[in-house]
Amino acid sequence: MSETEDGNEVSIASVYCVVYQLEKQQWVVKGDGWSQVHCYRDVSDGSHRLVGWTVADFNVVLNCNITNQCKYKTKSDDFHKFTDENGAVYGLGFYKKEDSVVDAVKFLQTVQYTIKHPLYNGEDDKKEAPAAANNQSSTSGASAASGGGVPQLKHRQQSVFDPPELHRKNSKVMEQHYEDNIPLGKLKILPAKRARNSVIHTGAGAGSAAGAVGAGAAASAGGAEAATKITDPYGVIHTQSVRYDPNLKKYVGLPPEWEAHLQQQFGLPANQVDRTRVDGYTDRIPNVLLLMKDYLVANGGLEVEGIFRLAPDADEANFVKSQLNQGKFERCDDVNCIANLIKVWFRELPVHVLDSVDRQVINECDSDEQAGEIVQRLEDPWYSLFLWLLDLCVLVASNKAVNKMNPQNLFTPVGDPMTALKFSQKVAQFMYKAIQWREKQHAAAAAASHH
Repeated sequence: MSETEDGNEVSIASVYCVVYQLEKQQWVVKGDGWSQVHCYRDVSDGSHRLVGWTVADFNVVLNCNITNQCKYKTKSDDFHKFTDENGAVYGLGFYKKEDSVVDAVKFLQTVQYTIKHPLYNGEDDKKEAPAAANNQSSTSGASAASGGGVPQLKHRQQSVFDPPELHRKNSKVMEQHYEDNIPLGKLKILPAKRARNSVIHTGAGAGSAAGAVGAGAAASAGGAEAATKITDPYGVIHTQSVRYDPNLKKYVGLPPEWEAHLQQQFGLPANQVDRTRVDGYTDRIPNVLLLMKDYLVANGGLEVEGIFRLAPDADEANFVKSQLNQGKFERCDDVNCIANLIKVWFRELPVHVLDSVDRQVINECDSDEQAGEIVQRLEDPWYSLFLWLLDLCVLVASNKAVNKMNPQNLFTPVGDPMTALKFSQKVAQFMYKAIQWREKQHAAAAAASHH
């Protein structure tokens, strides 16, 4: 649970979304892309507000009081509508993934409950709320600040808090936008301006007392009512700067505690690591594979006899793997480490490239053409991954006069990581035919380019 520097405002719910505002019956995006939106509770006076800022440049896009005049509704699983006390209408658009929708549902329930119960503190410790309304009003000052007598969210129903059934749609633009805009670190919100807690007096003496500040001033002034307007956040400090380095193929400037999670490359699904669009493939290729291939080629790996067959030193291979997993790889002493780690990357996939292919289909494959048909029936990301690996094999085999690695020598060491099934001679023969099929495709493309 985050809070402001002075500890008065505590975030009781937060969500990651794109913020819109309804202008002339059209939804207009506020700020540049994705934003973080928080529901803050001021523990000093029990008030709430919604505050949102863009991830890219920390511009404030939403800053509204939460009162019983507000409305917060769902328009769909991935879009919510918020109407503030002045009638301004905002939209919150969420990424169409299950975790994001779960967070959106929790945020919805928190804000809706806060609108109905202004003293809600975002916790659910099953304490009983005061029995009578006059009890609530009499304890709304000191008790709210100390946590006692605050109405709690009770009788939570599973049907309310569980995410709705997801009707996912493919949104390549939103998916790319979500993956390109990762939160950039901690946003330090300093204490609000003093005007935020100023009081407005009615009757005699209003002019002299109008500048009184804080709850103590309000109590001593008599007849004062707290101002309902909240100023924009100010004094925002950007404490972290993160960017993606296309040459190193990694994020730089990450907080140390994020490094181990965001830089991990091995043992994850292919769509959960950093990837890049590469000509000739229908899906993006993991950056770690591109990095290892570039290093292999640049450091003479294609000329090493027995490349992909020779086992590297185990300790060095483990060290290089850890460097790749941390985004710190620069070099290694033995290029065989990189060739081996390409195979390790495929072997450690949670779902292997050929796991979706029926074993009998592989066993009955007896020609290059049949192998090509099987490859082309694969779905992405497996299709693009397998095609990329076949192209690497073709590149290695093109130097067979030096490295002694023709397709027949390549299919066993490279084919082993392709399936969770026990490696068999049939799988090896399929890999051999698939490499030959891809070689013929390259030869045909080269011949066509000369005409």
